[in-house]
Amino acid sequence: LPQRARLDAHPAPEVADAAALGTGAMPDLDGRLRSADDAAMTYGHRTTPPPLPLAAPPVVKAQSSGSGRLSGRMSLARSAPTIRGSASAVRAAESIRMPHHYDSSLHDGRLTWDAGSLIIDGRRVLIRSGEFHYWRFPDHTQWEAVLLQYKAAGLNAVRIYFHWGFHSPRPGRYVFDGNRNVDELLRVCERLGLYVLAAPGPYICAETSGGGFPFWLLEQRNVRIRHMQRTGMLKYDDVFMAACHEWWAAIVPLLAMHEVTKEVRPQLGSGPGHRGCVVLFQVDNELFERKVIPLGLHQHMYELSDSARRLGVTVPFFHDDGLLWGSWLGSATNKDKFSVDMYGFNLYVIFAPGSVWGGKPTDKTFQAWSARDFVKMVDGIEKGLRGLGRGALTSPVFIPELQVGWFNRWGLKQDFDDLYVFYGESFSQLLYSSVVAQGCSLASMYTFCGGTNWGALPDPDVYTSYDYAAPLREYRYPSAKLHLLRSSVLQVLQAFEVDFATSRPVRAGEPLTAQVTSRDHLRPTYDGLSLLAKQRESVRGTQMCLLRNLAPGGRARPVVLHLGGATA
Repeated sequence: LPQRARLDAHPAPEVADAAALGTGAMPDLDGRLRSADDAAMTYGHRTTPPPLPLAAPPVVKAQSSGSGRLSGRMSLARSAPTIRGSASAVRAAESIRMPHHYDSSLHDGRLTWDAGSLIIDGRRVLIRSGEFHYWRFPDHTQWEAVLLQYKAAGLNAVRIYFHWGFHSPRPGRYVFDGNRNVDELLRVCERLGLYVLAAPGPYICAETSGGGFPFWLLEQRNVRIRHMQRTGMLKYDDVFMAACHEWWAAIVPLLAMHEVTKEVRPQLGSGPGHRGCVVLFQVDNELFERKVIPLGLHQHMYELSDSARRLGVTVPFFHDDGLLWGSWLGSATNKDKFSVDMYGFNLYVIFAPGSVWGGKPTDKTFQAWSARDFVKMVDGIEKGLRGLGRGALTSPVFIPELQVGWFNRWGLKQDFDDLYVFYGESFSQLLYSSVVAQGCSLASMYTFCGGTNWGALPDPDVYTSYDYAAPLREYRYPSAKLHLLRSSVLQVLQAFEVDFATSRPVRAGEPLTAQVTSRDHLRPTYDGLSLLAKQRESVRGTQMCLLRNLAPGGRARPVVLHLGGATA
């Protein structure tokens, strides 16, 4: 077999501080990246992954490396409760393991998972996360204060998009100091005890200009961004891919240094290290694999994952599917078909009138959102996920972007305060509770805190404010939406973490411990629109009845709960 070109043969990008930045003409990307030396590091126009197996990630040893970083291994003090599942499904998932897939045995099982939850150091962990855009808070001295509000709200994790364009003013130049100091941001998360779901793109969307790609790349007319042709179909572009590798070489080592599978050296002195915070690594963003026709390129995903492993990433890979379409789950028969370690999908349910793409400005008052639309989008996600088969059978129910509000467009008569009223104080609590009732153990609310679009940061769809009607408003005011989340679903998840993480749905035909009827006792209210009543049972025997009292228009209706002979 022909030997693959090594990624590290490509010269590392120049990392500069802010004072070193200058202005002037940007070099031509096409001519620079198509040189003979640069072409040697690209994979070419292959449509299938290279046949050679990749080298396994190095075993982490308990000693100080030459770079000064501390690495460490930890034996498990106790084992996590297991959940009942299909042994054949687990064997099927293992049978399609690819070289870039995560191998927990290389880290003494420090980080693993099953269909119930993540398991960290033998302890089941429910990821209660919120999105944080540090580039919408361009004052690094305030990051810790903002993230402390996340922690106080009951969250234990943040998901962070790392914005390529924010760090790269021109080809080969990357800035990571001051308000762009990624190392400082991750150390803040470690001090606060917040796990990090790292999402370095290359594409991030987030209503940013060009989806987060740097302007010097977007201005190159002969580069197919995301491999996309004018027809909308994709054709592999090695020039675009080489630019992605340059960004990867700059950002990935910074993230890999802060993984939970490693120890991080203190900034000053030679004291003991501490555990890293990056628990999962996202490969690209909302790249549909196919829907009737092929949409995503396997070679693109394979190269990014391969490159990340070679640059030091040891934690599991995931991708956030824009819809529950099963993108990048792999194939039970084709071992060359790319798949991620853990499947995740985004869940956006309700859109304000006129705020979606193609909507027209209106001066009409917002009407109440449709409970029927809510039910149609939300109920049944656990069944739909498991029905995808393959890796979806062994992954937890994982929602990297769980809606809390929506952005506002130019020209609309309503502002973000109107959007906040439209969604209501209970919207986030209703949605989060509804997915927890279906076994969701990893969820990140998008976006938990509103931010501000500075300069040319926003895409043309949005304006300066990115408040998003979030629980923590743009001006850092903890809204009633946040208080309701904290005092209900987030508090319950903290109290019964192991029970929720090891639970399964009580299926039809099994005895129910709870019965719910309307106030007049004339009929059960399992009609979905007024009430979601789902019961789950943990391996410890704990039985949980989860209720969502929702009538059309978002109005609650009184009900009577009969639980174990008692009535409430």
